[in-house]
This record gives sequence, structure tokens and C-alpha cells, in this order.
Amino acid sequence: MPELCMNCGGSWTPPDLIGADVRREVARLVRNDRPMAAIKQLRQAGEMSLGDAKAVMEHVTRSPGKCHRCSAQLERSRSCPNCHALNYDW
Repeated sequence: MPELCMNCGGSWTPPDLIGADVRREVARLVRNDRPMAAIKQLRQAGEMSLGDAKAVMEHVTRSPGKCHRCSAQLERSRSCPNCHALNYDW
């Protein structure tokens, strides 16, 4: 079942098969402003399409615990309580 962001309306294949080490590395790359390297990691680790990897990368939090879209504090859900954007807070 695809992931869906209620903010942007985008949908993609979820990164469920990607291990914790890869998730941490992808988050590190995104937070260090290296989006292309993050996409490459996602594609290699999960055999994701380019579109799916880009969508996942765009939804990784830029700061831990804060929504990638509006910077609101995230609660237990991956969906932002303020703007409803899907977040990967790895």
C-alpha cells in the first residue's frame, strides 16, 4: 500500500524494507544538504524507483523531531499535527 502525504498529496512506495543504518545515513545526508546522495542511498538500499526515492527524501525531517514542511514539533505520529505533512523522522 502506498504512503500518502496529506499536505502535498504525493504518494509513493514506503521505505519499509530499508534498515535502520541506511535510514540514519539518509537522514544525515538530508540534514547536511546532500539530497542527491540521500536519493542514491535510498535507491541502492531498497531498490526504489527514482520517483519514490525522491519523494521519501523530500519528507525526511531537516531537524530531528520537527516537521520538514512547517517545523512544528512532531508527536508520536508521522503526520504533522499542524500541516498534516508526512514525515520520516529518522
